Amino acid sequence: MRIIFVTQYDEIHSSIILKGLIDSGHEISAVITSKTLIHKKSFLQSIQEVIKKSGVRYFLMRAWEGIYIKFYEYFKLVGFDKFRKYSPQRISDLMKKHNLEHISVYDINSSKSIETIKSINPDLIVCCVFNQIFEKEIVSIPKYGC
Repeated sequence: MRIIFVTQYDEIHSSIILKGLIDSGHEISAVITSKTLIHKKSFLQSIQEVIKKSGVRYFLMRAWEGIYIKFYEYFKLVGFDKFRKYSPQRISDLMKKHNLEHISVYDINSSKSIETIKSINPDLIVCCVFNQIFEKEIVSIPKYGC
């Protein structure tokens, strides 16, 4: 089964899901990531929006997870392994290790993104922690849906 995996770049939970998909033996045809934290907002605007909608505590938790995944190997060396069971990796490291195609987009629903997805002809699109809503045209592309 050809799968496209859609996520935020180096999102800690996504790496766990992507690793599971890779281990399942299905073909990961591409990994699509968003170039923005919040769709159509700059990095600073995104931070302000997250704090406004979800609060400082949530923002700090997500920031900590981002730092944690980037420095996981160092934390592991000093005995702080929050995700012992899962051994998280960075999405970028998984893509390199398994030679997965990476597609980075600003707008998943743009005509260019839609054409790219159609050209891959996926059986399934799996989305984990993404900042955009798929329009009907995207959802209808894969044989088994999203």
